[in-house]
Amino acid sequence: MTPFDLTQLSRQLKTDIDSFCEWHFDNGPRSHLGASQIGNPCSKALWLAFRWTAHKVFDGRMQRLLNRGHFEEPRFKLYLTGVGFKVTEFDETRLNEVDKGKRQIRISACKGHFGGSVDGIAERDGQYFLVEYKTKATGKGFNELAAKGCKLKAPVHFAQQSIYGYKLGLKYSIYMVVDKNTDDLYVEVIELDHFLGAALEKKAELIIFSQEPPNGVSCSPSFYQCQWCDYCGVCYGSEQPLRNCRSCSNAHAVDNSEWLC
Repeated sequence: MTPFDLTQLSRQLKTDIDSFCEWHFDNGPRSHLGASQIGNPCSKALWLAFRWTAHKVFDGRMQRLLNRGHFEEPRFKLYLTGVGFKVTEFDETRLNEVDKGKRQIRISACKGHFGGSVDGIAERDGQYFLVEYKTKATGKGFNELAAKGCKLKAPVHFAQQSIYGYKLGLKYSIYMVVDKNTDDLYVEVIELDHFLGAALEKKAELIIFSQEPPNGVSCSPSFYQCQWCDYCGVCYGSEQPLRNCRSCSNAHAVDNSEWLC
């Protein structure tokens, strides 16, 4: 090969890898309303997502960034086991499942349409903790989190952990966040809010079984939360919703995670 050929091959490999990641990591719209999103203050955005009115496809770089947390999980588990915790990640009744996601410890509600998988449950000296692993992309965001804590600087994460704790009967969580720029680690032991967890389950129920979208956080697309929302165009009418059985006005969420038209 000539140097020109090597340069061309290098560029082509980068392009091919980006295309592969864009395809490989895109699982399409989520089939259920997730516990990781229920803390979003905009119920309308959650309703639009649950109804599959839009689906943003990220490029390869963003897909790798969004999936970084999955590759960090073994490291987080290593840290906890290294200081004496026993970490359980999988539901013993589902170990025969081929799909790792289906083997994880899960919560479910609202006739199967709401739920989520926990990163694990840690035990040491007879005390049990939910464990939640996250990554932060910027030093500033990480530093603010470290200074003010999860409840103030990551309320969606606090909500996610509270609904998990409420459904699983766990009072405390070990919240671990890695700074992706420096590999610094933030650890916070959190007392979970079961009253918030119960309220979030009710919120999910109202969103899932409503045939009409609830009110959003704003009436203006220029509102800061609306500007970065993937459903802003559909919400304010500048984009048409995707046409599918979930976005159809005749579709009803029914038992066993199923739909009836």
